[in-house]
Amino acid sequence: MAISMLKPPEDLRNPTIVGFFHRHVVPIYFDFRKENEDKQEIFTAFVVSVNDQWLLITAGHNIRYLKGIRAAGWIIEQCKLIDCMGTGAIDKTHLQPFDYDGSDPTALSDDPCYDYGILFIRDNTRALLGANGVVALTELSWEQVPEAAEIQEYKVLGIPAQFSAPTPDRAFFHSTLHRVEVLYERPEGFEETNAPMFYGRIKLGEVMTEAKGLSGAPIFAIATVDGRIRYWLHAMQVSWVRSDRTISGMLIKPLGTFLREIMQGRRDHLFDQRWP
Repeated sequence: MAISMLKPPEDLRNPTIVGFFHRHVVPIYFDFRKENEDKQEIFTAFVVSVNDQWLLITAGHNIRYLKGIRAAGWIIEQCKLIDCMGTGAIDKTHLQPFDYDGSDPTALSDDPCYDYGILFIRDNTRALLGANGVVALTELSWEQVPEAAEIQEYKVLGIPAQFSAPTPDRAFFHSTLHRVEVLYERPEGFEETNAPMFYGRIKLGEVMTEAKGLSGAPIFAIATVDGRIRYWLHAMQVSWVRSDRTISGMLIKPLGTFLREIMQGRRDHLFDQRWP
């Protein structure tokens, strides 16, 4: 299995910036089989550290989707992590095999509004990811996000379906980085919910027409502090309204706090007590 980067329009790519943020973003490649049929998909995911446990975070509906198609008879022929896109990656052409079932993939709630999905990264996989330049987003990233008034911009990084064409032998794709204009009220088209949400309007450029495929993409908050540009993990993109180019995202700090309380024994085990 090898990797090939498709080339999106010039306004959607900046290799230096994308590579920097891609140290945290590790999409998951799947090759499915069902009798004589096959299909391939790539889901955006990113690496977070909670209480020194590495986790892959993606949209909960991605995990529910996989459960559904497997129930319909599709088999995971291959599952691999795309860990070679970040600055500092040594192997930039091959993908790392990943034991999807062994990662205990979990959607944290049956309520689709709480659209968090997590996968546990085992020690050997963590070591291989780290050796190829992957960096987990720690508590310092998701716990201390500044107030909205202090944030200068938001950006989302993921693999849109428009620039994804994986095959059984090669993961053809390209990541794109987009500016997001924050919206302080829930836009039309999104369900009313008490879930911890982020809303924004995504800047897609002239050629890219939709944000389909970005589910599970991290949304970074960026600000200048003491003369230096800093960034934080603020949310995860989970849905969008095409007509208005508005997106919704799940805030990460509530998720991180919830998971840390479980790992420190202040809540029941994850699989005994669902979110929230």
